[in-house]
Amino acid sequence: MYIPFDKMPNSSRVWIYQSDREITKIEESNIEKDLEKFCNEWNAHGISLNSSFKIYHKYFIVLAVNEALNKASGCSIDSSLKKINEIEQKHCLNLLNRGFSAFLINNKITLIETIHLESEIKLEKINNQSIFFNNLAASIEDLSNKWKVPVGTTWLKKYFNNK
Repeated sequence: MYIPFDKMPNSSRVWIYQSDREITKIEESNIEKDLEKFCNEWNAHGISLNSSFKIYHKYFIVLAVNEALNKASGCSIDSSLKKINEIEQKHCLNLLNRGFSAFLINNKITLIETIHLESEIKLEKINNQSIFFNNLAASIEDLSNKWKVPVGTTWLKKYFNNK
């Protein structure tokens, strides 16, 4: 069952899908319609999941499930991945490529190929105060506290130890 995102409990489990490009307004509207329909039908072993979604910064699709009521099962998670794949194909997006890291630089989302992070840091395009999107955030509460964090507080801090 779809629940508005702001009505979901902070403990709700989330999955964050980062796009390889900005999602247009038209795409966002279509994705929202598709995901609301999906959330209304999303279930685990025939039991409806209280679920929601939100699109952040035109780059991130966040799915959420209130697991205090019903836990997402392997099959239900697979069905959400199938929906994400459908959205990818329909809108020519790549939402499952983990080869890029996202940063907020000069108030703009910047994607950097993970294999180039060390060189971008050496070139000082990223510093230890740059904002990094930690897409491993596991709950809505984590979205508030652990999603957008300074680079120097993440695994990337190792590149600043010599500075």
